[in-house]
Amino acid sequence: MISIDISMVVVMINFLLLMFILKIVLYKPIKDMLNERESKVAADIDDANKSKEEAKKLVLTKEEEYKQAVLEARKLRDKIRKEAEFDAEKILQQAYENRKSIVSETEDQLVHEKKKVEQQLRAELAGLVSRLTGMVLAQKIDSDKDLELINSIIDARSE
Repeated sequence: MISIDISMVVVMINFLLLMFILKIVLYKPIKDMLNERESKVAADIDDANKSKEEAKKLVLTKEEEYKQAVLEARKLRDKIRKEAEFDAEKILQQAYENRKSIVSETEDQLVHEKKKVEQQLRAELAGLVSRLTGMVLAQKIDSDKDLELINSIIDARSE
């Protein structure tokens, strides 16, 4: 049987004393450290969740900014295209007006040149008729001689 002697009591007291010391020295600090670590992990998880939410908000903000930038770029592109079309139309209109003025000036020059040529032809024709009349009156000519005389005058003029 089991006998209880003083050594067993001392061992039990030692054991209880050891348990008490371990509880104070090791168990309580380890428990505090685990609680502190648990709190830190919970705080880190909360911070991570907050950061995740902020990141989501930032992503949404950046997506909205991107959409706005795309819209502004489209508006700017359309504006530039409209301005380019307007400028092209303006240039075409100016070219058309320049063409009109050039055609008008050319027509005016042609009319002037035509009048000048007509005046020269009239002057030459008047001189030619005058000489022919003088020659016809100077001599009596039959129809063959008239033709020969006219042809010789024309040949002389063309040379």
